[in-house]
Amino acid sequence: MLECGCGAGPDTEILLALGAKVVAVDISSVAIAKRNLGNPANALFLRASIDDLPLRQNQFDIVFCHRVLQHTPSPENTLKHILTFVKPGGRVFVHSYARTLQQMISWKYALRPLTRRISPERLYRIVRYWMPALFRLTCGMRRCRPEILGRALFRFAYHTIPIRNYRFGDQFMSMDDDAMIEYAIHDTFDALSPMYDCPISASAMSAIASDLLDSNFEVIGHGGVTLLRSTKLLASEAA
Repeated sequence: MLECGCGAGPDTEILLALGAKVVAVDISSVAIAKRNLGNPANALFLRASIDDLPLRQNQFDIVFCHRVLQHTPSPENTLKHILTFVKPGGRVFVHSYARTLQQMISWKYALRPLTRRISPERLYRIVRYWMPALFRLTCGMRRCRPEILGRALFRFAYHTIPIRNYRFGDQFMSMDDDAMIEYAIHDTFDALSPMYDCPISASAMSAIASDLLDSNFEVIGHGGVTLLRSTKLLASEAA
């Protein structure tokens, strides 16, 4: 398996646990991923750009790219490049943020022309300073009565107020407000700080895959993400 953009190794850990042999690539140092995972024998860590991989094409059973494609200078060109490393009959799993109207008119993309000009250190200080007040504001909107009004206001806030507030998600109910504020600080900073953030449309993803893949695939949208993934073999293919 070729993992395009391994970062600190969270997905690599899961892929290895599932039995994969992984070539994990990242443009930044892979030393942290190696250290986090204990430099496992069935993983090879390679520092390289996924726009210019120093590997033989058509060699991998699976090409995997999760939470990376939209952070490249040209997601379409990057997708074309990484798909050339799938061997005939191979499989893919590629994730991108969705390029939908709802996604693109959110506060994140309205603010990014400004925040990209701010140093990461200063941007982090700004986010940390304002987060407690914005957290309390959005929580107050969610608790408005009647319930339907609170939900509508919170949804409006999600798209207009610059905060990632997950206070009312079921999986976060056990966390106190201090922990949720820390979570919101880091996720909001993560939304505003990348040098590149250009979601690829589902139609463009499908067209590129149609040109380069010889096996069945589907492109699906779910919330704010678009996924390109291989589907099960047909009986004729299996034969």
